[in-house]
Amino acid sequence: MHIAVVPAAGHHPEPGTLGNFVTERKGALSAPAAVHIVPDIPLTPVGKPDKKRLRAVLGR
Repeated sequence: MHIAVVPAAGHHPEPGTLGNFVTERKGALSAPAAVHIVPDIPLTPVGKPDKKRLRAVLGR
């Protein structure tokens, strides 16, 4: 699983720190394989996350 994170203004989280945060709270089975810091999440016309465009942006 990969996760995409849009940080709040003025925050600069480290991908490793975010991955550890998820692992500590949800367990190893929920640990992300990669954490991507992105400026925004692309949305579909109805306002839902556009997974296809996000995968394209991340090169997956």
